[in-house]
Amino acid sequence: MISATLTFGVFDIDTASPGSQLDAFAVNGENLTSLLDGLFESKASGDNVYNAFTINLDSSFFAALQTGSIGASLDVGGSGLQTNLLLGGVSSTLNNGFHLLFSTLEITTQDAGGSGPSTSVPEPGMFALFTIALLGILRKTQLGK
Repeated sequence: MISATLTFGVFDIDTASPGSQLDAFAVNGENLTSLLDGLFESKASGDNVYNAFTINLDSSFFAALQTGSIGASLDVGGSGLQTNLLLGGVSSTLNNGFHLLFSTLEITTQDAGGSGPSTSVPEPGMFALFTIALLGILRKTQLGK
């Protein structure tokens, strides 16, 4: 394993509103709140805006990634923004209407000799996971008959 990145696709993070919109973020128990908050705030996104944020995970996470299981937690809070549909103005709100659209963990590996090309191993796509879940439900309902 030579690198790992975690990418988030978010809608309506409202970082242009006052204060921080991130309460907490951790990967495998390690607090990365300030790192992700810095990325969020650097975009200064307004109301109803889509953004993608990528974090490079350092080598301290590699051992956990090699087990095939790693945990992440994201807690968004703070104020938000709201667009007045009639007048077009934007004002602050007490709550943030944040939506997490996707997250992707991408791991880049290299063969054991170290001289071969690196290979990227992406997380399975949402459609594939959804299809597998549906097949499991169908099988379970058919076995119950």
